[in-house]
Amino acid sequence: MEKMEKFSGLIEKVDKIGKAIVVRGKMINEEKLLTFAINDKTKITKGKTTTTLGDLKKDIQVSIEYKKEMNKMLAVTIEVSVPNDAPKKI
Repeated sequence: MEKMEKFSGLIEKVDKIGKAIVVRGKMINEEKLLTFAINDKTKITKGKTTTTLGDLKKDIQVSIEYKKEMNKMLAVTIEVSVPNDAPKKI
């Protein structure tokens, strides 16, 4: 089984054509910019709903589970943070 790693931070850039996102976050107390490739199997969620790459925008907080594949970091799941004080839909 492949080793999954986690990274979280704010989206810096979304490349819809190249199917990738750049995320700014901390890794071992050092700020990093990491690029994650996205493919058709990448699961993007916001709360309990599934969303798409088109819904991702700069400065959105995300948590990513990824695996290293070839020389890329491939996002397996992208979880968009939902603010706790958001009004609840009835």
